[in-house]
Amino acid sequence: MAKVHVTAKRDFIETLVAAKPIAALSEVIWNGFDAGSTEVAVSVDVNEMDGIETVRVRDFGYGIDPSQVESFFGGLGESWKKQAYKQAGRALHGKNGKGRFKAFALGERVQWNTTYKENGKTYSYRIVGHLNTIEDFEVSEPVEVSDTERAGTEVAIHNIRHEFRSLRDGTALMELARVYAAYLTEYPDLRLTFDEKTVDPRSAQIQTTNIRLDKIKTEDGRFVPVTLSVIEWKVPTERTLHLCDPSGVALHALSVGPQVRAPGFEFTAYIKSELFRDLGKVCKTFACSPECETVSA
Repeated sequence: MAKVHVTAKRDFIETLVAAKPIAALSEVIWNGFDAGSTEVAVSVDVNEMDGIETVRVRDFGYGIDPSQVESFFGGLGESWKKQAYKQAGRALHGKNGKGRFKAFALGERVQWNTTYKENGKTYSYRIVGHLNTIEDFEVSEPVEVSDTERAGTEVAIHNIRHEFRSLRDGTALMELARVYAAYLTEYPDLRLTFDEKTVDPRSAQIQTTNIRLDKIKTEDGRFVPVTLSVIEWKVPTERTLHLCDPSGVALHALSVGPQVRAPGFEFTAYIKSELFRDLGKVCKTFACSPECETVSA
């Protein structure tokens, strides 16, 4: 059993686990899509007391190559996604290597069960982290498994920290639909499920209005396109403005609050521009605030 040590201060790491349940869950889901999976399945296991026992997020991507564990889990701020904004024709969400820590906002013990292919063979192993020793991850030795095993990773979150009613009261589908509306619209071949129910933003929408805004001139003289999409929902929702890249990947979320006075108008707005990717490279607002609900991982 090997160990991977995180090169960051504990108090900084602990700020990363401060997130609302749906926001934390969304980060784990993003990592699944970023791993090349066309499907991500979320499931919630309950115990005999009808409490949450385990939250599982399963993807069917390429798995985690053991040679990459050190860089994936040990180096905050050095995510490979900084250099690769797209993979397999899809935009990547994460950029700072922080998404894995969001899982600890849900539970005190997180286990990554991952399967990968190498030289025509299939291998599996696990990576385990604990909230009370969050600077270190335990990594088992890969073992060869049947070639019928699908590549991919299951993130199993145990020792759930709170009741998290939003994961049990039926609102999770709607909340995930808000977060992934632009992304799933941009890539309609992708599938996201929660307890075997498909997250389909269109099923809860009244209409979507797309507006092309004036281009923004940057300091270096470039003119950057900006578009605004406003989705009106059939059900009550928190008014939120998502700052996205051109592909609809949500990089930051802002509460609209009382700025828009329109009783009964339930909406989510998405501003899309490559400018937000550029700002994310230099602006700590996109990376460090615990209040950020969909900040990059």
